[in-house]
Amino acid sequence: MINQNVFRNDVLFSLHAANKLGWSTLAPTHLQRILYLCAVLSTLSKTEWGYEFSNTPFGPFNGEISQAAKDLAYQQYAEAVTVIVQRDSRMKATYQITKSGIERVQIIASLKREHQRLAWINSVMGILTVYGPAVMNKLAYFEPTLTRMKLENRQGTIDLSLEDNQSMQLLDRLNDELKRKYQVDLDTPVSNLILYFDYLSRSLGRPDIA
Repeated sequence: MINQNVFRNDVLFSLHAANKLGWSTLAPTHLQRILYLCAVLSTLSKTEWGYEFSNTPFGPFNGEISQAAKDLAYQQYAEAVTVIVQRDSRMKATYQITKSGIERVQIIASLKREHQRLAWINSVMGILTVYGPAVMNKLAYFEPTLTRMKLENRQGTIDLSLEDNQSMQLLDRLNDELKRKYQVDLDTPVSNLILYFDYLSRSLGRPDIA
């Protein structure tokens, strides 16, 4: 069983990155999409992500991520900035990191494994800044592995193993084509992230009008 601290740390790292990048507050949906894309592409950073997402009608989902945001607010490492009570009496909130949360990140990131996860989340979110939250959500929803599941009308856990991770297979094909046609070799995780998100975004239209 996965330690709940894994989810809380990843959500806190995402809020920390958002603060550094000048993003507005993050909703649980944003956190789901960010961490899903981090998991999908984690092989690039040689990181074992450690938890899974399910295919739902609204996109990739892991219930522990949404709960982690609430836990962090309770611990005062994050704060709920906007809170809306919906018709079904459920509350919908957006979050941002607090000063205590920033200090907490500095402590957690002193561990090598957590520092690596923080760096990877920073890298992925840094590239996603180009597209903005709306397009980011679409990029996650149309991620190739998830898309294949939807086309096959399959529910359940999204298989992101190397054998079934369609995003990594797509990147392999794109890299092979670049080498063959242009003698270009993308040998860093960030360059691969740029290539990947650029390719996916083209099928969604221009980011500034999506």
